[in-house]
Amino acid sequence: MTRCISGRASKNSRRTAIVNPSGRVPTYQAGDLMMVAVLRMLGGTPLLDAHPTLTEYVARVEARPAFARALADQMVGFTGAPPPAFAAWLAAQGETE
Repeated sequence: MTRCISGRASKNSRRTAIVNPSGRVPTYQAGDLMMVAVLRMLGGTPLLDAHPTLTEYVARVEARPAFARALADQMVGFTGAPPPAFAAWLAAQGETE
């Protein structure tokens, strides 16, 4: 698994969408937000740290206001408790918590 992730990270670190040799600020799209959401899970691990280009890419996307808004919107629903209707739904499935 580690070899697979490392291989994909290595391949992605060479993509021109991530490495912008022209020096221009790239246009970020929804795909960038989704890619960084996955890469953030590897943050602080040797899998990501071995690829400075990806680490810099994650930092650039995280610094964008659109990323902060998307993350805040996503986290609104995470209260640490299941939604109020979850117990009823679970009971309807014939299961209990």
